[in-house]
Amino acid sequence: MHPVIHISSLSISSYAVMMSLAVIAFIALVLHRAEREGLDANRLAKLAPWGLLSMLIGARLFYVVVNLRDYASRPADILRFWRGGIVSYGGFLAFFIFCTLSIKYWLRMPVWHCTDIATPALAAAVCFWRIGCFLGGCCYGAPTDLPWAVLFPRFAPPDARYRGFLWCAPPDTPGVFRHPTELYEALIGLTGFFLFSWALKKVSRRDGVLFWACVGAYAWLRVAVEVVRDDPRGQLVLLFGPGVQDHVRWIEVPVSRYLPSHTAELSLWLSTAQIVSIALLLVSAGFIINRLGSEPVHSTPGRTIAQ
Repeated sequence: MHPVIHISSLSISSYAVMMSLAVIAFIALVLHRAEREGLDANRLAKLAPWGLLSMLIGARLFYVVVNLRDYASRPADILRFWRGGIVSYGGFLAFFIFCTLSIKYWLRMPVWHCTDIATPALAAAVCFWRIGCFLGGCCYGAPTDLPWAVLFPRFAPPDARYRGFLWCAPPDTPGVFRHPTELYEALIGLTGFFLFSWALKKVSRRDGVLFWACVGAYAWLRVAVEVVRDDPRGQLVLLFGPGVQDHVRWIEVPVSRYLPSHTAELSLWLSTAQIVSIALLLVSAGFIINRLGSEPVHSTPGRTIAQ
């Protein structure tokens, strides 16, 4: 991992760099596609700074809500965002709400047409964002011995000389190798970028179906990825068996560290991201079913027909 990039005497957070690249790539791809679709790219560009601000605020607030007990006694820390602590889903939801409302009531442009052309850019942003998580060493997965397992710095002893993948590490490398869940999501984002870029060229309808198909696909895959994530974050745990007093608990530590101290015969858990993903999956499915049952909306160069 490379949490900090050193350029001469300047030190920059690699996560901040990749998040900046995600924003730049998203804006550039959306504006480029808008011009090709006959939309006013200059008007859409007005949303960029405010959309970014809404995303940062939403990502931070979602983290604070999930970890509310930590901030109850020190509310001033809520504003200290530079110390870390953001949730990607919170940023996405805030950005989506702000942009859809602004496009409809401020710019007075076709909302779902705009979201459809932004779909590949959204997938590309996910790719950059999660690479940033990987470089920063956060959002890691559970222990594994798969060939592509990764030794994260925090799980390697101080005297370990190697940091990297299991398949190229010496046999006696000390430390705990884990799933690179950040790279799993980065790969999902990269695949989504190519898939939905192709779909934009082949599919004429511009009524939100492509966008919600992307959201639904990501939500479904995120549920799967969360199964092998093991970093400390809010999770709903259900315990069953004799001697278990509380059947449902909300924990903020890794599941692998929490469960061994309990005698439950059966345990199930849902992370915050899985709960949000399931909700988004249901919303996207409902939207797509409703849209596909209605007359498709098409677009032609220089002229948009969508609401």
